[in-house]
Amino acid sequence: MRWFKKQKPVQAAPEGTLIGTDDGFRAIVDDQGTVFPLGADHGVQWWVRYGDDWHQPNGETRRRQTRPGTAPILETTMHIPDGRVIATTWAAAATGPGVITEIRNESAAPIAIAVSPEPAPWSTSPQGKSGVVTVVHGSGMRFVVPGPGAEKAKPEDFPEAERVKAGWDKRFEEIADTQLPGTDLGGFKTQQLVDLFLAEPTPDGACSLSAWGLPTEATRQIAEAAPSPEWLNAAVEHWARHRNLADFTEPRRIDLDQLLRSAGRRTAPTDPQSLANLLAALGEHQAATDLQKQKPAQDVWPRRYGALVEETSKGLVLFPDEFSADWYGKDLAVTGLATQWGQFGFALRWHGARPALLWELNPHPETSAVITTPGLDTSFESNKNEGETLLAEPPKVRAVGTVPTARTLSEGKG
Repeated sequence: MRWFKKQKPVQAAPEGTLIGTDDGFRAIVDDQGTVFPLGADHGVQWWVRYGDDWHQPNGETRRRQTRPGTAPILETTMHIPDGRVIATTWAAAATGPGVITEIRNESAAPIAIAVSPEPAPWSTSPQGKSGVVTVVHGSGMRFVVPGPGAEKAKPEDFPEAERVKAGWDKRFEEIADTQLPGTDLGGFKTQQLVDLFLAEPTPDGACSLSAWGLPTEATRQIAEAAPSPEWLNAAVEHWARHRNLADFTEPRRIDLDQLLRSAGRRTAPTDPQSLANLLAALGEHQAATDLQKQKPAQDVWPRRYGALVEETSKGLVLFPDEFSADWYGKDLAVTGLATQWGQFGFALRWHGARPALLWELNPHPETSAVITTPGLDTSFESNKNEGETLLAEPPKVRAVGTVPTARTLSEGKG
C-alpha cells in the first residue's frame, strides 16, 4: 500500500524519534507509530479494528514503543483482547527515500487495519480515503510514506528492516566503545551517535561525531555546512583529533579557505595552534608562523567526555571528578576515543579494593601527553603512551570498609 500526499511546509515538527536515510530524507515517528515526514503538512497514522470499533495505539489502549537495536527502527506494540498488534517502522531508499511500516497481527482473531492521514477529519474511526486491509492471525500488511522520487514505489521495493539494521550496524562497528557499569559518568551509547548522525548538523555535533569515531561523517557535515567561524573551529578541532590531511585536500573536502574568509580578520580562531599546524601541513608556512604567535583562548581545552575523560593542554585526565561510589569494584573500558593527543583507550580492572589501570595512546607526531587519575588516585601520573599499573586503594573504599569483588571486562557492556 502506498500513501502519499503533496508535501507543504509545516510550522513545527511533532515530538518523536527521528529516522532517515543517507540522502537527507528525515521523518519523525511519534509514540503512536504515526509517521510525519519532515517538511510535510501531514502525517500518516494507522488504526486497528477488533470487535465493533476502531482503535489507535493511543492513551485508550495499552501500547509500548521500543527501539530494539542501534538502528533507527521502531516497534510499536498495541495490546488488544486476543493478543497484540506490532508495527515495525524504518526508513530506506528505493527509487527514492521513504518510511515503511509493517503491521503484524499476533492476536488470535482477524483484524482490520486502516491507514489514513493525520490530522484526520474524524476522531473515532477512519473514513474517507483510508486504505483498509483485513489481516488474519500471523500475517501482516505494509504501507509506505514516500519521500521525493519514491511516489510510485511499492512497499516491496524497499529493503527489509533486517537489511537496514545490518547496514547501520556495519557503519557503526568501528566507533569508539564504552563498556561501563552505567551511564552516570558519561559515554555515548551507539543509539545516541545514530541520533546525532540523523540530527540537523551543528558544529558541536560534528565534533562529537569526530571524537567518538565517525570522522567521515564529521568531515561531510563540516564540508557541506555554510561557512562560519563556528564551523571553522569545528574543522580545526576535527583536524586536531585525526590529523587526516585528505579531509582538506581530496574531492568533497573541507574548504579551509572559505571557512577562514567567513571568520575574517576580526574573529580569532579558538585554537590558533592547531590551525597553524593544519596550515603548515597544507604548505601555508607563513600563515602558520603568524598564527603560532597568537595565544589560544582560555577555553580551547579542556574538552570533557562526561566524567570519564578530560582533555587538557597538558594531557588526558581520567576521572577528573570524584569516582562514582556505585562503580567501585566494577570493571570498565573506553576504546577508540579520538583526542587531540591521538587515539586513546583505557580500562579499569579491580584486584580486591585496588583498581588496575591499563591505557594505550596512539600519539600524533610530536606530541606528548601526561595521563593522570585525580578522581581515583591523585598520586598517579605518567607520560608513557601505554602501560599498566595498580592504583592506590580509593579513599571512599577505605572509608566504608568494603572490599569489592574483582570482575572481568568480558562480563558485558554497560
